Amino acid sequence: MKKDIKEMERMIDIINACSMDITSYGDISYNLLVHKENSSSDLFKKINTILNARIHLKKKNTFYVEPSTGKNLSDLLSEDDLDNIAFLAEKITHLPVRGRLYDVLWLYKKPRQRNFASEALNAFSSLDIKEDNWYGYVKDVFYRALYLPKFTQEFSAYDVIESKIMACFHETNNPYLFCEMADIITSNSIKNEDDVLINKVIRTFIYKSKKSKDYVSAYRCLTILYERYKNDIFQGNGDHKCQLVNLYHARLLDEEGREYQGLHAVNCFNESLKKYKASKITLRGIFDVDEAITALKAMIRKEGKHAYESMAIIKTEPLDISVEVNRAIELVSEQKDIIHSLYNFCFIAHPVNKKRMIKDAVDSIRNHPFQSIFPSIVTDRDGRVLAKTNGVEIDELKDEDYSLENIIIPLSQGFSIYISLQIQARIAPALKQICEEYYIDYKVIKDLCEHCGFIPDSKIALFSQALHFGFEYNFSASVHLLAPLLEDIIRKILYDQGEYPAIIDKNAKSTEVSISTLLDKPKAKEVFDENFLFELKMLLTNNIGSNLRNAVAHGLLDDDTASGGDVVYLWWRIFRWVMLSVVIGHNEYQELKNAPVIEESE
Repeated sequence: MKKDIKEMERMIDIINACSMDITSYGDISYNLLVHKENSSSDLFKKINTILNARIHLKKKNTFYVEPSTGKNLSDLLSEDDLDNIAFLAEKITHLPVRGRLYDVLWLYKKPRQRNFASEALNAFSSLDIKEDNWYGYVKDVFYRALYLPKFTQEFSAYDVIESKIMACFHETNNPYLFCEMADIITSNSIKNEDDVLINKVIRTFIYKSKKSKDYVSAYRCLTILYERYKNDIFQGNGDHKCQLVNLYHARLLDEEGREYQGLHAVNCFNESLKKYKASKITLRGIFDVDEAITALKAMIRKEGKHAYESMAIIKTEPLDISVEVNRAIELVSEQKDIIHSLYNFCFIAHPVNKKRMIKDAVDSIRNHPFQSIFPSIVTDRDGRVLAKTNGVEIDELKDEDYSLENIIIPLSQGFSIYISLQIQARIAPALKQICEEYYIDYKVIKDLCEHCGFIPDSKIALFSQALHFGFEYNFSASVHLLAPLLEDIIRKILYDQGEYPAIIDKNAKSTEVSISTLLDKPKAKEVFDENFLFELKMLLTNNIGSNLRNAVAHGLLDDDTASGGDVVYLWWRIFRWVMLSVVIGHNEYQELKNAPVIEESE
């Protein structure tokens, strides 16, 4: 015990020697570790852990030491440790550390002693708010000091804390600190002054921030003001004030968007649009909301297109695919007849492997975590928002049951790259070779479709034409036939398997469900191969990808995308499906099962 006392006295001297200008517990703990030297006691480590612990956001009386696991500080402290902490707390004069140690004693020392909470509160209330210390320990200390009086019933210290917060609220010239004070006043329902006066001060700050173009501070205070008015709803006038704040917020976002260009402007306009749409109909005419919405939609299209065109293009070294091209040409050339060439054409490329694609996407995030850690917005060339994704941390990808939404961006990128390589290295060269050696007559394709088991008799001519267009390099015409036909065929296949592909409303009216809904049906997973189903989703319904079914239905395809890689791959994939369906069902083609196949490259 004497050795422990000696260690503790040395620790007391080190902590008391720390300057009050040190702005965070982390800096104090670092200073403590620097002087630890070769001490055999683990008390230095325990105190360091206490100083770096954080109060749980929901469990106000719990310190945690590992945010990822939620490990509790109490799991690390024994009764002897708490006795040592009590010895230290009594002799330490450094107020932030003294308050933290007494707070830990109040929470974990049994039986609970109210004087520990009182000592912590007195230490915390003795601190002052400064610009350079608020974001260190003072913010945590003041939030804690506003909570402790619930147990100590010592409201004089609470009043001191409130007075310091209100003084800083009125006197500070720092926008960030003002927003912090407004937030703590609102979240803790501090009633030191009249609410009307507080709201007036916040409104004045918003106008000043708008004038100085400090939009970040203005937005934060608008959000705070909205919450304050929201609390007045039961008094009869809060809802109207909330609506006015919302409209002002929308106008400010619109104004900021016009100050900038590109994606930042698009984000501002989109947020402004949301707030305008949330306004009540009774206010729309008074504040010209409908006109503002129309103007915003035009600005979103304009700035979205500008953002897309202004993006930098990174050029990489070309990939040598000559070996793959030659192997593809060799596989389809000089065959016995056209049917043999077409059959070999089906094995030119390898269909997508879903598990491998997902693994590559996850590996991409793990190897480059910063590309996925932040939320992102995906837009098209016209600036329309196609999808919004949340940030994903590496820890979320440890289990196998993570959602594909977490990795959809790298997954879509990997899918597009794979498709592009398959077309350039294999499908396109082989198609060119076949068309040079043979004239692909429409009757040949129609004959295949007639012997295919999944194409309805009433759709054979249309389906044959869709596939034949590909052999004429008219892929734009092909996809406009193929996409809706494919949806109908999938619907028919699922119906034959017992899945009703429509919904019936209360008036007994039947409405066909979309292809995205069809492909998500449990029966679809039973009927279709996992990889084929994945390809259909990525090609036809993925918002971040080509979304071909939606693009065809709404006329969104342009000259480039209508003959792009995804369209070509979809055409080849469906032709492969047709050919293999015929081969599996007819003996005259059985010998072709031994045709040479290109090995998959790593």
